Amino acid sequence: MISYRFFGAFRLLLAILVLLQHFIANIGPVAWMRAAHPYAIGEVAVLAFFALSGFVICEAIDRFYGRRPVAFLLNRLLRIVPHFVVAVLLSLVVHAVFLKFGTLLYGRDSGALPDGAFSFGNVVLNLLSFLPAVDRGMSHNFLEIAWTIRVEMMFYVLACLAIALPSLGLSRYRLLGIRVDVAATVTVSTALFVLALAGRLPAMFLFVPHFAFGVAAYLALMERAGSVLLGVAALAGITLTAAHRAAAQASPEVAEAWMAQIILLFVLLAAMCMAATIRSRRFAALDQMLGRLTFPLYLTHQSVQVTVLSVAGGNSVVSFAIAVALSLATAVALSALVDPAVDRLRDTVRGRRLNNAPAESPANASVGRSAGASAA
Repeated sequence: MISYRFFGAFRLLLAILVLLQHFIANIGPVAWMRAAHPYAIGEVAVLAFFALSGFVICEAIDRFYGRRPVAFLLNRLLRIVPHFVVAVLLSLVVHAVFLKFGTLLYGRDSGALPDGAFSFGNVVLNLLSFLPAVDRGMSHNFLEIAWTIRVEMMFYVLACLAIALPSLGLSRYRLLGIRVDVAATVTVSTALFVLALAGRLPAMFLFVPHFAFGVAAYLALMERAGSVLLGVAALAGITLTAAHRAAAQASPEVAEAWMAQIILLFVLLAAMCMAATIRSRRFAALDQMLGRLTFPLYLTHQSVQVTVLSVAGGNSVVSFAIAVALSLATAVALSALVDPAVDRLRDTVRGRRLNNAPAESPANASVGRSAGASAA
């Protein structure tokens, strides 16, 4: 039986931190913006999201996708693409409507949209901008936080490598006592991180240690060898990434507060590890319901920001409160509209439902339910 993991409320908390950073920066009073700006709470929450993704994806591979890289990648696309496409289309409609009315504002100091923003090519690129490198050809990004999805996709490719290598028979061989497939995955991941740190690869590879920490946390929970060493190395990489990003930060206030940011990140990582160890199933249904709101809230709150700014303006506590309430309502509605159909498709690809019932055969009935496997 797979234990339920209480990640739902934690995931929603991270999404709310991202929302708060954007709304404080663009809608709330200027005093709020100045006070919150140095701590970049939303960016820190995104880094915690990456670590959480490392945990739940490692568990999903361990429980469901061993030697099934195609099924793994297909299920990840089913998890991401429907909500992502809906969010991009919503953003396009919102921008177009308020542009037509002449009231469009998409940030506190936003200017006019660039030429070609609504061209066919740019719209197509926005719809595909969950894929790495696609954003380079865009004249305007209608979903700014899509960069985080591209980083996730990078991790999924590395995860596919980890799934596929044992299928080649490499797991039979060892190098200095370490399985060759494991050594190859760690070596490739480390090389990508080091090259990114040296400026030779895109910055997305700077986040490899964050995903690695989540993997290490899961392996430690399962009492697997090497988990402590991986965890220590991941924390060192996370610290290096924080220092590197601070040095390249354009805002002096944000750069100077990098230690406060990393302390907040470590607190969130500790909370994630604590949530992973909870064994009670009490309130599991509530936790799962909260978790389902996370992705639509994360993807659509910036469209709500544009709506509130374009209708009521910013620099207002009332506008801020309206934006938060409207974002939560939108997340509830989109979760109810999109998730049921997508979940059925994902159950079929996975071969198992996450509610203790088999999706295809009675042989799968013994598999239980996991909040971590909500990413499965």
